[in-house]
Amino acid sequence: MLERIPVPPPPATLLERSTRQAAGLAHWRLKLAIVTLVTGSLFGAIGVAAGALLAEPPAAPPERSEILTFRPAAGWNLVVTPLPEKLQDNNQIAWAANVPLAGGRAASGWSRDTVMTLGPGGVVVFASAARQVSDAASYDALDRLPTLDDGYFVADGYEMQPAPNVSVWMIECRCRGVYLTVQVWFGRNDPTDSDLEAARAELGRLVLPEM
Repeated sequence: MLERIPVPPPPATLLERSTRQAAGLAHWRLKLAIVTLVTGSLFGAIGVAAGALLAEPPAAPPERSEILTFRPAAGWNLVVTPLPEKLQDNNQIAWAANVPLAGGRAASGWSRDTVMTLGPGGVVVFASAARQVSDAASYDALDRLPTLDDGYFVADGYEMQPAPNVSVWMIECRCRGVYLTVQVWFGRNDPTDSDLEAARAELGRLVLPEM
């Protein structure tokens, strides 16, 4: 089972948000390190690109499937990575990018190379689903798919930042019994409205696994 590091819930005000972001960065540094170490041993990947890029739909009950995935959309590349046998009963990983997959790590489970080379307009949505976590109380329960409003944004200067221009939106929640960790990466420190719309639309295409 992946070790989970608690992330505080999103703050109510801008001042509180700034304070909580600073305090939460050390936790996410450890979380990213754990994800990198675990997914370095993963095997196999399936890339798919199809469908149509849609505007963000209204909040609706999440779809379910046998695996964690995203509904296909034009211009998006999807990676679904099987986990080693000792992990696959508890964890699943999927990620999608609106840019070509980069480097040799597309099949490793984590989007490291693609994230490191993101440029303006580039968006990567990484999702990890778990049946059980060690800090269940820190995951807010949702009866819908997560949105950006359920997490918080860090523009620059955070530990383990993949590249100077790459920002990230971090989300943790429990949705229909599935514990989700979502990282939305942007190829600029100040995402445009178009970048945010693309990220919201892709989050709306997340399909949860039956776990």
